[in-house]
Amino acid sequence: MNFRGQVAAALVAKNQADAAMGAFDAGMRDWVATTFGPASQQAVDFGYAKKPRAEPTVEVKAAANVKAQATRQARGIVGPKQRKKITAPPAATPAPTKA
Repeated sequence: MNFRGQVAAALVAKNQADAAMGAFDAGMRDWVATTFGPASQQAVDFGYAKKPRAEPTVEVKAAANVKAQATRQARGIVGPKQRKKITAPPAATPAPTKA
């Protein structure tokens, strides 16, 4: 068997092992959540606890605010109160034609 055939066979075996492990892991996660609770210390010990949501830092929030303001400025986006202040120019009356 050539080298490529060995690699292909190893890759197939790895994918099958990953599929079997995924099924086992899903069952184990369900068992841990049912037995100890999804947020218990045992779930953390098994590595199944939900990760807390990452809270953005002040710098990230400030940068997002600057980008949002720049986008609004570039697109000419204004709020509803500012939109009410914008009026259309008066309609031009056509000049009388001489007959």
